[in-house]
Amino acid sequence: MPMLMDRNGSLEEVYVTFTYSPITDDRGSVLGIQNSVLDTTATMVAERRMALLRTVAAETAGARTPEHACELAAGALGRSPADVPFALLYLIDQTRREGRLAGAAGLTAGSFAAPQVVDLINGGSVWPLSALLGDPGGHHGGMLLDGLTGRLGGLLAPPPAPPGALPPETALLMPIAAGPDDEVYAVLVAGLNRHQPFDEAYRGFLDMLAGQIGATLALAHTRHRERQSLDKLAELDRVKTEFFSNVSHEFRTPLTLMLGPLEEMLRRPGDAATNSGEIALMYRNAQRLLRLVGTLLDFSQAEAGRLRAAFVPTDLAALTTDIVSMFAGAAEAAGLKLTIDAPPLPGPVWVDPEMWEKIVSNLLSNALKFTWEGGVTVLLRPVERHAELIVRDSGVGIPEADLPYVFKRFHRVRDARGRTHEGAGIGLALVDELVRRHHGRVRVTSRPDSGTAFTVWIPMGRRPDSTGGEPAPAPVGGLAESMAREAAHWDVGARRDDEAAGLDDPSVLRDLPVRAFSEIRVLVVDDNPDMRDYLERLLGAAWTVVVASDGEQALRTARRDPPDLILADVMMPRMDGFALLHEIRADPALAGTPVVLLTARAGEETAIGGLLAGADDYVVKPFAARELVARIDAQLQMARMRRVSERRFRTLRDASFDVVYRMSADWRILQALDGHGFLADITEPTASWLDTYIDPADQPEVLAAVNAAIESRGVFQLEHRVRRPDGTLGRMLSRAVPLFDDDGEIIEWIGTATDLTGVRSVADHNRS
Repeated sequence: MPMLMDRNGSLEEVYVTFTYSPITDDRGSVLGIQNSVLDTTATMVAERRMALLRTVAAETAGARTPEHACELAAGALGRSPADVPFALLYLIDQTRREGRLAGAAGLTAGSFAAPQVVDLINGGSVWPLSALLGDPGGHHGGMLLDGLTGRLGGLLAPPPAPPGALPPETALLMPIAAGPDDEVYAVLVAGLNRHQPFDEAYRGFLDMLAGQIGATLALAHTRHRERQSLDKLAELDRVKTEFFSNVSHEFRTPLTLMLGPLEEMLRRPGDAATNSGEIALMYRNAQRLLRLVGTLLDFSQAEAGRLRAAFVPTDLAALTTDIVSMFAGAAEAAGLKLTIDAPPLPGPVWVDPEMWEKIVSNLLSNALKFTWEGGVTVLLRPVERHAELIVRDSGVGIPEADLPYVFKRFHRVRDARGRTHEGAGIGLALVDELVRRHHGRVRVTSRPDSGTAFTVWIPMGRRPDSTGGEPAPAPVGGLAESMAREAAHWDVGARRDDEAAGLDDPSVLRDLPVRAFSEIRVLVVDDNPDMRDYLERLLGAAWTVVVASDGEQALRTARRDPPDLILADVMMPRMDGFALLHEIRADPALAGTPVVLLTARAGEETAIGGLLAGADDYVVKPFAARELVARIDAQLQMARMRRVSERRFRTLRDASFDVVYRMSADWRILQALDGHGFLADITEPTASWLDTYIDPADQPEVLAAVNAAIESRGVFQLEHRVRRPDGTLGRMLSRAVPLFDDDGEIIEWIGTATDLTGVRSVADHNRS
């Protein structure tokens, strides 16, 4: 039973348990009643407070935002006001320097006692939040505020209080933060029960309450930020998809207007015949661009939910056979065997013929791209209530780690050995989307170096919304033919048709100060046959051009017969341009070869990355022919100047009687040394020069002189002992000077050393 009891001059809330026991005599007669009273205040209050903490935790667990968390916490506190007669929760806005009321219990929000906004700069509120937050000590211990009846007036004791209870006279202002030293993001104003002593137990309960609310606010804030991020990503994805769709639509009109006249020019004899090779090149690549734009448009419409399938009853076996037959020439050009096994199905299958053509064409194109030996097999057969299509190849396979992401948009298997590196990375994602539009599924199984199999299941039978009818003719459209023609072109070498192409005409070089030297060899590396062909004809007017279709082939060619310059695309199968550049720079025989990279990735960061990787120049597609030729000529001229300088240096070295050496900027690496018999020559850089050449007794002195020269950026000069090739000790006077770049940084040190062994021996003999 709760009651108010006068203790130490004040009324305290107490809980007591009454026990009534009869008092009997020896005969069992009741003589009276014994009333035992047990004080259970501590237990009851502790249980009540723990129950309130559990309620607050449970009811705020699903808070979506900090405001929602405060609202839920205030609701829980309002239903159990015995220990917190009233509570206010203010969220702190550090930008506006104000506290915003987010939850109120026991007081009416917006009233004088519970203002909606508290100014953190000027104060002026009944609740001094500015003083609390401005006091470093208040961040931890909070602030007690007495005299509430005088400050507020009209306060009442909470309804469940025993008769005679008084309204709260004190409130505790408690800052809420994620951690002891973190910024305060909320303040709890908690009214205190006037009839409970504010002891350690009461204070501990309020600390736990503030901690519980703080944890809830932190979690709600995290959820809110995550939800905002997801919403922004979803909006960005929607805008991107909409942009792709709009741009794809806009591209189709100019591409159509380009393809029409080009096709007419190819068909028309006369003046255009002299440029038919160039026109065919433009026509073929414009068609490829149109197909890529169409694929991008299909994918963006599918993502936006605007792609609709037009189902018709179709002879799926005949349609599949027609599509596969289009790729026979591409398979033959690649030296692969293409097999189709598609017997007639029991009945027509309701599909969108255009979508089915895209599904089969993309799977076949993908199989041919990554198959080098063996062949590709296409199977179509009925299974239980489904038509099953299997496209199996004997290609390079897919690593197990990449299998879960094969149908993800823009995912590409790194370092996959394919016939080309071209593609947008959305072909298989589009296949998955189109199959789902047919209420089907597609799966992939693969093992590296053992081939890959894509399996598609399409439901058979009539669609619920269809009207039946005979299978409609489903002619193969231009997509399969276009993709097959492109696949066939992957394995076509660089063709030269001087009379038809007309690109061997050096008119592009006419106004440029380019020196044509047929003995200069330029290695062109690109996986696109059209680009290889174009670059070979463009550069062949001035220099001898050798071509390679990927980095591995280029590296073999360069090592067999080093070129004067390498022009390489960045995106290539097997070994890309950056990997090729790394191998070139790591090969002592090729390290000095100028390398110019071509890329379709525009942007300053991309160019800087290429130059930092060691490229001599970086050209972004599309490029002007004159600019490319001028840049290549400039690199050849600089390489020629470097070779002349190196020959002069070697001649000077050979003419000298002194030792000639080159050290790295920090003297860690001896780059080269011509010992003239006095010291052992080195042909490759070494880091052990100190122990190899310098006598141990002189090593500290040599290192001290080296460090002094590096620090002063001046001349190194020292007389010291060295080990000669025959194991004897000699003396030498060594002198080295730093070589600076245009920015004043030391590139390396060039030094000479004079043999003083004989001179010192004579001097020592004369002194003796």
